[in-house]
Amino acid sequence: MPEQFNNLKLTRMAGGMEYLLWLNLIGKSRTTGWKWRKPGPNGEPPRVVCCRIDNTLYITQKEIDRFWAQAEAGKFEVD
Repeated sequence: MPEQFNNLKLTRMAGGMEYLLWLNLIGKSRTTGWKWRKPGPNGEPPRVVCCRIDNTLYITQKEIDRFWAQAEAGKFEVD
């Protein structure tokens, strides 16, 4: 556990992480990750915005924080 904590602390200091790693950490599939990056059916913005560097997707810490703030506010709840 200490090694994982240190890695996550370093990731926060770096400002983000690979998108697929983040999905793995929160227990979501690549398919879900793909859906989250697409705009909603009624023109809603995507749930997450990633950046591509050298053909690898990354998610910034700011975007992760925004995602969790929206989740806590109930934006992603299904009726």
